[in-house]
Amino acid sequence: MKTKNIIRILGSKDELQDMRRLVENKKKPVVFKIAFDFNAVIPEPIELAAEVFDEAHIDLKEEINRLALYGAIDKYEWRSRYWGTSENCTEIAWFNDGYVKMTSINGYPVGVLRMLSMRFNVIFQTLYSDGKTTGILIIAGGKVTDIKGNSDEADAVFHLIDEPNYTYSKWEQSNKDSKQKKVDMKLLFNYDTEFLSNARKIIDIKNNELTKILESHI
Repeated sequence: MKTKNIIRILGSKDELQDMRRLVENKKKPVVFKIAFDFNAVIPEPIELAAEVFDEAHIDLKEEINRLALYGAIDKYEWRSRYWGTSENCTEIAWFNDGYVKMTSINGYPVGVLRMLSMRFNVIFQTLYSDGKTTGILIIAGGKVTDIKGNSDEADAVFHLIDEPNYTYSKWEQSNKDSKQKKVDMKLLFNYDTEFLSNARKIIDIKNNELTKILESHI
């Protein structure tokens, strides 16, 4: 499942630039370069990365050996455990050193961001949504706070990440949900909940009120 992410990063200019240099992994050949490479932060075991794994033909002894060596049976389980996603990210767009959008698969990169927060003196504030679940991650010094939204907020945020001025009218045109769902979504778009209000602040690249959202959680 595709998850949309906006990552805001607070820190000094030097810390932000050093961190970006790491995740862009400029040592890689251009053809393999990823603008936010999870593998540059938490390297995937080479043995797992190159493997085409067939779980149907693995015995119990091999499973135990893999768990002992890697903490996972295959590369997808390893990535989910250590990165928070089953794949490296795609559709990456850096707007500046402290604001990046990306798409992740089957999860959001909490493990990667947690590791970066321990390596650099930065604070992450991440908004994520897969359309069904949503949350705001606040990560600093390895500590993670995940502020969850509800399913209606997840639906709204999934659209707002790509289109900040997305409205209920646009949502209604592309949805044939029940009358009650439409009532709930109309109220949500017209009268922001606290979660959606904070989500909009994260989405707005010009917003300078991030510290106010952070104060009660750090």
